Amino acid sequence: MKQDTYEVVCWPEIQFLFGEEGFEQNSYLINDEKGIDDFGSSAYFVNSDWLRLHT
Repeated sequence: MKQDTYEVVCWPEIQFLFGEEGFEQNSYLINDEKGIDDFGSSAYFVNSDWLRLHT
């Protein structure tokens, strides 16, 4: 069984993906304190396979 992998996409690059079909199903806002410290606000984990189709 294949497991999904995710990549971090930070602001401002993430804004170009907001309107893409499937964004909400394939992304997750990083909103914990460590994640915000590491990646800044408005960073998302994005499904790697979906991301490759939309960049």
